[in-house]
Amino acid sequence: MGELELLPDEVRLVILDRDGTIVEGAAEGDYLIDPADVRLLPWAAPAIARWNRDGRRVVVATNQRCVALGLCARERVDEVNARVSALLAEQGAHIDEWYVCAHGIEECECRKPLPGLLLRAMADAGVGPESAVMIGDSAADAGAAYAAGIAWLRVSR
Repeated sequence: MGELELLPDEVRLVILDRDGTIVEGAAEGDYLIDPADVRLLPWAAPAIARWNRDGRRVVVATNQRCVALGLCARERVDEVNARVSALLAEQGAHIDEWYVCAHGIEECECRKPLPGLLLRAMADAGVGPESAVMIGDSAADAGAAYAAGIAWLRVSR
């Protein structure tokens, strides 16, 4: 965990995946759609708080296909994200922006492994690829980082 907190000075934008990276992910084939089920992973709040203190912009880029599948409304995803934010705030950490793809597979340009969410986050932050990093736990996260031309760090448990 301590190593992850220490990013090169040129990194001004940290883009995080949500499920399996910041919070415990749902079982394979299932979705985290109940705010009461949100559990932060132990590394998340301390690392995010450190990046916040360092003046880095910290955002989340997350695929939430459960909306396209009709398993929940987009508002439910926002409620889960609000719960994540509340748990982080209890430990002195915050997310600057949430980027959510609620589309199905091959319906958009924003669903990871496509780079749309990451490119939008970089544009909003006013940084280039050399100043951004994607941190995630999946091949889709790695693919999005590669497609956006930014560094990728894998979180594993």
